[in-house]
Amino acid sequence: MHYRLRRIGVWSAVKISFLINGLLGVCVGFVAGLFMFLFSALMSRLTYLPSDVYGDMAFSSPMIGGVAALVLLPLFYGFLLAVVNGIILTAIAVWLYNLFARALGGVELEFEEGRVPVVYKKTTPKPAVPQAPPPQQPESPPESPPPPPEPEESDETEKKKDDDDKYKPPPTSEGGVDV
Repeated sequence: MHYRLRRIGVWSAVKISFLINGLLGVCVGFVAGLFMFLFSALMSRLTYLPSDVYGDMAFSSPMIGGVAALVLLPLFYGFLLAVVNGIILTAIAVWLYNLFARALGGVELEFEEGRVPVVYKKTTPKPAVPQAPPPQQPESPPESPPPPPEPEESDETEKKKDDDDKYKPPPTSEGGVDV
């Protein structure tokens, strides 16, 4: 089957691109902020900071900048990539594609019908020479186990049977309550 992609919806492409680029920007910003945080922590330990100027602060000024970078860079990169690349550049690229597709005919795609073999599934190679199927053994009915021996009746079992016949439940009133 041959299909031709003649037009791409600008809004649908921008929505998907905005989401993907925003998530990618947050991830890149987090990694960049982490490197800034680690670098500022290293620099704060290598520089001499006199205690009379800064006092006994737990964080030095480069360290505070690293923490700010760890928080602000993911937001900045996420916004920057989502807006600039996700909206503006994607909209321009889709508009250009639609313009050229109208003039040149678009991109031709070919699809195949039917089952597509799974690539990651291990298959055994077929033999070069067809082999005859193995002969089938006639099925024999399964042997049934011998019946269990019948118990011999004794005087005790006869007494138990007599006792069972003598038992009668007590009378009950209406509603199932014993009287």
